[in-house]
Amino acid sequence: QQQQQQQQQQQQQQQHEFVPCDATLLSNLRALAGELGKRHQAVDALVLCQGIASMAGRTETQEGIDQKLALHYYGRLFLVQELLPLLRAARSPVVLSVFSAGVHSPYEGYRQDPELKTNFTLQNAANAAGFYNDISMDVLARLVNSNNNNHNNNNNNN
Repeated sequence: QQQQQQQQQQQQQQQHEFVPCDATLLSNLRALAGELGKRHQAVDALVLCQGIASMAGRTETQEGIDQKLALHYYGRLFLVQELLPLLRAARSPVVLSVFSAGVHSPYEGYRQDPELKTNFTLQNAANAAGFYNDISMDVLARLVNSNNNNHNNNNNNN
């Protein structure tokens, strides 16, 4: 019973929040990170699950980035980079990127057309975003704290 009471007290002390944001624009993510920095000394956990399901072709944002890539890759990486000081200030930071783990193929055209400006197809967009997300989250895990970041990749071809 005492252990149960301690767990309840601990849960009451823990805070979480959902912060809505139009994550298609990196400028909005920079503003979000700035706002969080003013309100918090550390970020213990960051869950990235923004996405879009669209059959439309390349659709550029005001910043010139395809919407799908902005949400599925660039925005995730950018927000983690912007929040690195707050993540590093946490005792055991966790970054969880929820996105197509292991169900995509590597994007073969990443050297010639990394932004998919000339070779855009829905398949290439899906493969590029998943491929880039896998690589970037692995690198960011090392930057923040390699033992405490979760990037779930079920693809055994790493």
